[in-house]
Amino acid sequence: MPERLHAMQISRTAAFICAVFAAAATVRPAAADEPNPRMSHAKVDGTPLRFLVDDLNRKAAEDPIGKDQPQLTEDEIVGEIYAATLEGHEMNDETAKIYRKIAETRKLPADADLYFMTHWVMQEQAEFTVWWVNLDVKVGEKSGYALRVRRRIINGRPLPKGGGGVRIEFKK
Repeated sequence: MPERLHAMQISRTAAFICAVFAAAATVRPAAADEPNPRMSHAKVDGTPLRFLVDDLNRKAAEDPIGKDQPQLTEDEIVGEIYAATLEGHEMNDETAKIYRKIAETRKLPADADLYFMTHWVMQEQAEFTVWWVNLDVKVGEKSGYALRVRRRIINGRPLPKGGGGVRIEFKK
């Protein structure tokens, strides 16, 4: 009997791993020369925020998780920016200044990205289906900052103990 139970556990684990890899294969990060279906990108300085919001909403409508989410609005992003740039928040002054300018003008600096994420693994202990939307800006030559402008955990489950979980990361 214990051998049969062990075989069932291995079978369930194998099925889970296959499902995870199949999912990862269908939502792989885009190659450098290929547009990312989850991202909207400001190519030039002064791109109106609404252009990226409209583009992201179109992309979200085609996503299995995004299609069930309320559309993102400029006002929601502006509100999150003001909340995140208040004194005492972890954002440094240089970064806060960039985001405040976006909130005041509703225009984006070049290379700003607005994108969504649908999967998260926390410390290899649990995995979650999420609806996260981030607004990234460049800060300095080789660094940036991602401000989460929408966060929603849709569901989650613990991963098997003993390292049985598979970590999947979706890059923007």
